[in-house]
Amino acid sequence: MKNKKGFLRIIEAFLAILIIAGVMSFIYVNNIQKPRQEDLAYQLVRLSLKEISNDVDLRGNVLSINPFEDDDSSGFESDVQTPDDARLIAESIEGIIPPEFDFKFRVCKLEVACGLQNLPQKDVFSEVVSVSATLDESGCLLNLDDVPDDVDEREKYVSFPAGTCEFFPKKIRLFVWDKD
Repeated sequence: MKNKKGFLRIIEAFLAILIIAGVMSFIYVNNIQKPRQEDLAYQLVRLSLKEISNDVDLRGNVLSINPFEDDDSSGFESDVQTPDDARLIAESIEGIIPPEFDFKFRVCKLEVACGLQNLPQKDVFSEVVSVSATLDESGCLLNLDDVPDDVDEREKYVSFPAGTCEFFPKKIRLFVWDKD
């Protein structure tokens, strides 16, 4: 009879350990930090803008977009106009942003606020980066002699006489939100 009581106490202790281990593992699994949608969206926005600012061709595309004038600001909105330069920028962004997100971008002059006309009724994540032309060693815009012979490519660059270096930077703001 004494052996049965000892065996039951061993089973009780084992079951108590199992219950405690189950509760502890449940608490641990619930406390594991999953990447938040907000963090992912901001990382994607920053990565997209970094790609645009580091790529000479994409910077040229941003600079060749003419911001429109409207009542409260000046800028190009990606769903309002679709010139080839904007299409190339959008394709670059689409290569980075996954399909579960939707996006718009806006190209504006540096001195104006760069917001969306019609914001979706969702959490919108946004960042901005300023974009300027590629400068030579003296701080002037590249001379047309340094640009390829392709006529379309040459039009992206502006050449100024010596001593009159000017450039017209713009900024691009990217807006990202959940598609659903």
